[in-house]
Amino acid sequence: MALNETTWNASAAEDESSQVLQCVPLWGMVCLVTNSTAFFINVFHLFVISRLESLKGSKYRCVLISISLTDMTWLLVVMLSSSCSGFFLSIYRSKEPSKRLPVLITIYIATYNSYYVFLIAIVEKYMAICKPLCYDSSIIVRKLPAAFVLAWTLVAVLATTRALLETFIPTGSFASSGLWKVCFVLLLTVLPSTVAGVLVTKIYVELRRMRVISPKVNETADAAMYLIIIFSLEMIALIINLVSLGIFLFSGIGIYIIMWISFVKPTYTVSNVVIYGWRTKTYKQYVCGMLPCESSRASAA
Repeated sequence: MALNETTWNASAAEDESSQVLQCVPLWGMVCLVTNSTAFFINVFHLFVISRLESLKGSKYRCVLISISLTDMTWLLVVMLSSSCSGFFLSIYRSKEPSKRLPVLITIYIATYNSYYVFLIAIVEKYMAICKPLCYDSSIIVRKLPAAFVLAWTLVAVLATTRALLETFIPTGSFASSGLWKVCFVLLLTVLPSTVAGVLVTKIYVELRRMRVISPKVNETADAAMYLIIIFSLEMIALIINLVSLGIFLFSGIGIYIIMWISFVKPTYTVSNVVIYGWRTKTYKQYVCGMLPCESSRASAA
């Protein structure tokens, strides 16, 4: 499920009986354009978030920044791999650990960090919605930036461990079976997603109960609902990635994986921005104020 099992494997698939991969250079260009567009939209998103007075000093701002940074890390790696595919492919195929190891570590961190970042973000909203009396005393809430850094560090350690195993374990029954790769995938994606999914369900149930008692939705509940929506989209993207990888492993046709990298993942990262902007009045007002037509209309008034 990692990026090296998608972009480079799809580009390097040697299936002479299939002509579908002849369009890989074209998809590489499409991949570069779509991911570059999504990257700069997220940069703009971070700029707007940093300018909103209503978010300054809030936990929600830390959550939004962390989610955007994880998306941007993925997009940046895909952009580099698309624009320099031959160079990256030669490094990935290289048997020299000094060349191959840093690339593998970077790829795995970019692929997996979003799952643990989402877990930390959802834990914070779970404490705010379901355990409000314990919210201020929670270590994760009080040290939220440090919690996100710890999540990145944990993913970096696991990613480095997997990269070391792939680089230095000799070919044999243990290495060729791929069982340890499945264990890493379960640990890096399924475990945090399962825990986050259970907490999201509890948050949603509590939000429904809160709306029955008081139909007026407060800022904390609205932030939790936004997180539920984008986490659900992340899980849909993960399922599509699993299906795409399965198709590649059983058929050898890598175009499906390239389409996932070119369209599904960047679309998801942009949808985060669109959903938040659509749901947040101050965000929309700030963006509209930057438009030339809105500026001229305000000056005329």
